[in-house]
Amino acid sequence: MDRAYSVTMGDRGRLVVPAQVRQHAGLTAGAHCCAVTWSEVSQKVRAAGGDWGLARALLDSYKLGVLDATAADAEWAALRRQAGQGPSLADRYCLALGERLDADVLTADTAWGTSGRVHQIR
Repeated sequence: MDRAYSVTMGDRGRLVVPAQVRQHAGLTAGAHCCAVTWSEVSQKVRAAGGDWGLARALLDSYKLGVLDATAADAEWAALRRQAGQGPSLADRYCLALGERLDADVLTADTAWGTSGRVHQIR
């Protein structure tokens, strides 16, 4: 089964992927994320003063595939918007990708909970 993943930033704005997380997430064998999530990761790395080229090379080394967002993903994400709370747009796209691929979604964001396809990696 393919997997979709949310990539989040560490406390100091560094992209940190411990070995046990890479193994658990299957990152060494390839994984997917939505292009919307990829954009958010790039934005957060840069906003924290990080080197996006280095972060991108790290993610590329794990053969992380970036998949285009679809109209169906957009509609799925829109239906799950909660005013003033809930997952970000990029987070909802990640969840939509999990639905589209019939895949588990791993996250370190405890706000996502643990229901359905969502699995915490912390």
